[in-house]
Amino acid sequence: MENKKNKLLILMIVLCIMVPIGGAIAYFRADTSSSNKLSSGNIGIELRDATTNEDGQITDEGINFNFGYPGAIKDKQTFVKNTSENDLYTRIAVTKYWEDESGNKVIDANPGFIEIITNDKDNWIIQDSDENKEVVYFYYKKLLEPGAVTDLFVNQIKLSGNIDNTNAMRYSGLSAHLSFEAEAIQKVGAESAILSEWGLEVKIDNNDVIQYVEE
Repeated sequence: MENKKNKLLILMIVLCIMVPIGGAIAYFRADTSSSNKLSSGNIGIELRDATTNEDGQITDEGINFNFGYPGAIKDKQTFVKNTSENDLYTRIAVTKYWEDESGNKVIDANPGFIEIITNDKDNWIIQDSDENKEVVYFYYKKLLEPGAVTDLFVNQIKLSGNIDNTNAMRYSGLSAHLSFEAEAIQKVGAESAILSEWGLEVKIDNNDVIQYVEE
């Protein structure tokens, strides 16, 4: 996974410092980009791509896939690296929707037909409860040490087999669009920081593993 050919998916990294009771906590965000941009330095986290047979079209907003038929699968192997000097917890928001040939978002096309395949679900808490099926959250259960990488949160992208003769024409000529946004919070005071920044209740055990995430 880790090699010089790994493509970095970074457009912007934002660093915000919060000062809760008990000390300082850093909160990081990294968004996707359209190029193999080099790391912005020791600022926090990087989204990285390990796909060897890239079949998606990189755009300024994310990645587009063209599927030939229902059930078709495209490779997309993506993970996060901790480039800071601190232990971190991280989550990734994957936004998916359909675009027409002009690159416009198609509001009435179902994002739920764009399926994300994650092989290693044991180390991720996956929230796919968005009413519009447009955003999926991936919470890495483990503490991410400096220099460490997560397991893959995306292995493949699949076009749902639920597209059939009754709705196939609606999706003819459309592209599946995906974008990724990674966020991280330092270990110190993580439960309070996650509640403050992400609006979520989490339980972290004595082994620094996230047990659950609740709204």
